[in-house]
Amino acid sequence: LEPYAAAKAMPHIDEPFLKTLEDIHHKLIEAERTKDYPAALQYNYDFHFAVHRQSEMPHLIEMIERLWIQAGPLLNLLYPHGHPTYEGQHQHVNAIAALRAKDEAALRRAFEQDLIEGGRKFVEHLAAIESKEGAEEEPSRRSRP
Repeated sequence: LEPYAAAKAMPHIDEPFLKTLEDIHHKLIEAERTKDYPAALQYNYDFHFAVHRQSEMPHLIEMIERLWIQAGPLLNLLYPHGHPTYEGQHQHVNAIAALRAKDEAALRRAFEQDLIEGGRKFVEHLAAIESKEGAEEEPSRRSRP
């Protein structure tokens, strides 16, 4: 849904809006650098929904927002331990470049990859928790008759 909303937003994006997106992204990066994870989550939300709202599709925005609300508690719990890291350029930078170039395919890719890359660290962190819990349970199983 997010790549679709971003694509629908593209015709409504102008240079002043792109400057606003760049400002939000820089605040996100600074919040992550200083480990202000609640602020980082808010700036990430602000970035994504600034774009989504430009789609002028209120029902679509509402669906996406409901999904974010459902995921919010988990994000708040996991972000300090599994916040996204990027091997290459941050996908928000790619999204801004795609919006500036009016490249819909690149924009969709940037939003898709942002979700995938962001989720990767959460999955890794959850797997580590599960692995640790499994290792802690194993000795107790051995002590049973």
